[in-house]
Amino acid sequence: MLAVLAVLLWNSDIVMSICSMTNPCKNFTVGNALVRPDEYNSGNETHLNVTLTVDVSDVTFDWLTFQRRLYNGKMPGPTLRVRPGDMLNIKLVNELGGNQEARPNNVPRHPNNTNLHVHGLHVSPMEPQDSPFVLVAPGESYQYRIEIPSDHARGTFWYHSHHHGAASFHLNGGLAGFLIVEDDPAVMSDELDAISCPNNCESDVPLLFGPWFVYAAYSPLLAFRSFAVLQDIWGDDARLPVYNVTENITLADWLMNPGNEIDYYLTNGQLQPTVTLKKREIKRFRMLSAGMWELLFITIEGSSCEMQILALDGLYVDRPYTVTKAVLGPGQRLDIAVKCSTEGSFKMKSAPSAEDLLSVGPESIPYTGILATIVVNDTINAIMDFPEELPSRPSYNADLRNLTDEQIQGRFVVEFGAGFEFNRQPYVSPTYYRYKDEVDTFQEWHILNNNALKVHPFHAHVHHFQVVSYNKYEGPYGHFDVFVGPPSMAYFDLQGKLCYHQYQGFDASAVRPDPFPLVLTHAWNESWTDEKSIYNPVGQWRDTILIPPLSNVTIRLQLHRYTGPVYVHCHNLFHSDHGMSGVVQIVGRGESTGGAHVAAGGIWPGTCRRSDVYSPNGAGGIPNHAGTPQLYVAHCGMLYLVWATALVMFLSL
Repeated sequence: MLAVLAVLLWNSDIVMSICSMTNPCKNFTVGNALVRPDEYNSGNETHLNVTLTVDVSDVTFDWLTFQRRLYNGKMPGPTLRVRPGDMLNIKLVNELGGNQEARPNNVPRHPNNTNLHVHGLHVSPMEPQDSPFVLVAPGESYQYRIEIPSDHARGTFWYHSHHHGAASFHLNGGLAGFLIVEDDPAVMSDELDAISCPNNCESDVPLLFGPWFVYAAYSPLLAFRSFAVLQDIWGDDARLPVYNVTENITLADWLMNPGNEIDYYLTNGQLQPTVTLKKREIKRFRMLSAGMWELLFITIEGSSCEMQILALDGLYVDRPYTVTKAVLGPGQRLDIAVKCSTEGSFKMKSAPSAEDLLSVGPESIPYTGILATIVVNDTINAIMDFPEELPSRPSYNADLRNLTDEQIQGRFVVEFGAGFEFNRQPYVSPTYYRYKDEVDTFQEWHILNNNALKVHPFHAHVHHFQVVSYNKYEGPYGHFDVFVGPPSMAYFDLQGKLCYHQYQGFDASAVRPDPFPLVLTHAWNESWTDEKSIYNPVGQWRDTILIPPLSNVTIRLQLHRYTGPVYVHCHNLFHSDHGMSGVVQIVGRGESTGGAHVAAGGIWPGTCRRSDVYSPNGAGGIPNHAGTPQLYVAHCGMLYLVWATALVMFLSL
């Protein structure tokens, strides 16, 4: 260990002595010991009082210093630990400077406005709790008082800024942190207790993954991953200092040059840190993807280390199960138990396969790179076994797959478009409701993605939902072209004919035909497992789910306990900031459910042909999920396969 430390210090000294802001280089120190974020814990109290201050702070990696908007000056923000029944009091203080000129809705704007969303918590969407419509302007503060119910699930949740128009910019800059509802040892097996807080926190390892060190701008599509590009889009004033590397090249130019490969996911704000285990020791990894675009296909190199899934998005699965690859999309969480049988050093990395790339489409962004290194040495004295039994979920997250039609009291369709539409039009306002129904009702929703080229992660505030089925897609596909001439968008049927039902604001004169032939290829069947694809096992509960290209996913949920506006949106927050979101209003029992804008100016989600009739029961463009579910994914024939294989080879260089 001393030898390893000496090498790290030597490498760091070399980097610091040779490289600088005017003489940049690719070398950065990696492999430092993992550091836990700061923690605030309610402990034996029934409340947690914490202040989160948002301000611009310096972040330094060896020779490079840049600025980010952070909570309490740290990347990531502090971990908040509470228990069911606690009152979580968060004072959010905005110490940022003023904003640029006013901009319209659904465009990048207001980088110095903020607010707070407690992602995954089953709490009220009304102020002063989890309302995403609160505005905390520069120089202002807001007191959140979040009442965590006594029957709340115990698990891994998180918080982040959610101001419409700036949520993606804030998240990609590092405004995020864990929020843990702590486990109860009284209802845990000995095996689970041995790897979990509050009794064994040394074996309970938080891993918050964020694309917070990405400057390389590879192409027009991938350029939006570069934080320097995002700063240009948002008119950010917290830029890199203007250093000239050469007479004609600035430091920002150098960082954005793809050849310099400044494209790193950080783990707990660190560059490829080291996590230590003993041989045959088991640790619990709480993993969160706090990115905007990227999909993580997490593996541990070699065959020595075993991963078992314990929980998804803060809810325990029925029984632990083994995977060789864990898929993590924007906003999703995974709790896994890890055990390694031999000594050595093993890279934990995101490594998508060609098959993975085919399942997500050519405009999705799977990340390839190292996230952390697991170093295994010595041997643990005690015998440790994986947990076999897990705590049960709350009663409002009971299995809903066997509900009868009579028990399903509400049905709704969410359709993500090819541009930034949500049910054929962009977001309007917090009081422009796309659907209304009564509290404490069982719901069945179809989530549609009519984009043939990319994944959309669907997220619902307040409520988890159960995945019921993947269905054959029979709706339209959207073609959105911004690379050739003026922007052009239109919906076509699966035979390539222009749809009769388009979207609000459709301009027929601007339509250009889709240059690629649409080929439907079967991409999912019951023999596939979650370790091989982005598809979630049917029956599991999530608060965020990846909706593949040209797909129809049925979910069920209970609108349990809380009334008020529930925000639903794509959790690619760049899409959400541009309008891919809507508001579902939950009213009290017996109150009116009329007045919702389900259609967009008479245009209904999921429809294409003139004869299509909107029906969330399954008619028209929304097929019923009964029978053997199938999922079809669009791709452009052999060109698509060549693209996927080539991209895997490029990303592995």
